[in-house]
Amino acid sequence: STLSSSSAASDVYKRQIVLSTNGMAEAREVADAVQSGYPNLTVLTFEDFTETIERTLNQYSLFLLSIGVLAVAVAALGSANTMVVSTMERTREIGIMKATGAKNGFVLKGFLLESALLGLVGGVVGVIFGYVGSHILEYLVVRLNIGRLAGAAAGFSPYIPLWLIP
Repeated sequence: STLSSSSAASDVYKRQIVLSTNGMAEAREVADAVQSGYPNLTVLTFEDFTETIERTLNQYSLFLLSIGVLAVAVAALGSANTMVVSTMERTREIGIMKATGAKNGFVLKGFLLESALLGLVGGVVGVIFGYVGSHILEYLVVRLNIGRLAGAAAGFSPYIPLWLIP
């Protein structure tokens, strides 16, 4: 048990007892026994810490996923806007193609192909920038020790899951 004499409020947070057991099941039994014997104590096991960390990471993942969905929606609207403006600006070209015998399907396929290529190139460039940016961030945090100032974990390493790229 560790005690401090600075103030009553800070003493509450500095008092702790650490118990070791042979396994997780035994740790839960000991924690339940201590909690039932001393209801004013807060008893936490390693399993409790793990659950809290997993819950927090799941919340962060959900938040980041929602940002990603929003980014994809904005990109789709931007692409659609680009194609609409491109079509409006090319009414003369479309008229010339139609006058020389091009059918509606041919003109539509041309614009869809242009849109697909625009999306593909934008996606590839985005993946490259994301990969390079994550490694630059790793360099700043780990190599230059900036993470120490921001409170980042020492084991920081970028991870880009392959399912995220498509």
